Amino acid sequence: MGKYQEVDQMIDQVERVVGQWKPGNKFLCMYKKLDELGDRVEDFDPAKMDQLAGSAKALNQDLDSVLRSLQAMDYANDEKNKIDFLYDVLEKAMENEDHVGIVLDRLTSLEKIHKEAPNIDGQISTLQNFQMLIDVTFQHEDAEIMKTKKLFLEAMHSIQIQLKEVTMLQKNQ
Repeated sequence: MGKYQEVDQMIDQVERVVGQWKPGNKFLCMYKKLDELGDRVEDFDPAKMDQLAGSAKALNQDLDSVLRSLQAMDYANDEKNKIDFLYDVLEKAMENEDHVGIVLDRLTSLEKIHKEAPNIDGQISTLQNFQMLIDVTFQHEDAEIMKTKKLFLEAMHSIQIQLKEVTMLQKNQ
């Protein structure tokens, strides 16, 4: 139960960032959903697969520990106790069916975000290229402004010289 709470808390944290998902909860059994989850996991990247493999190994170790504990119990050897035990396990599985469905639906939502993540790099790269083009354009415009300013100053200087010449000619006449 502690692992379910831990997974639920992690999903709550992710939902705070990503947003909440509203499940339909129309699943027949937990085993079918676990099989579907296995099929969906095949699409994950290798790093995620390694992480899931580690979790699966830990789960298998826990299961082996539980099985050894069950084998050590004397009372589980008679048929009635075995049936009662299986009934309890089935009852707990049915209680957790909704939780597993919600977790699967949340993981599906996160998978969509994960698949869109590579596009973000391309968009950032495009923006950086546009920024470089804008910088080059501004540099070109600055150079053109400086040329225009220089030509304007030269024209003003030429006009001043001509104005002095005209003034001198008027004085001499």
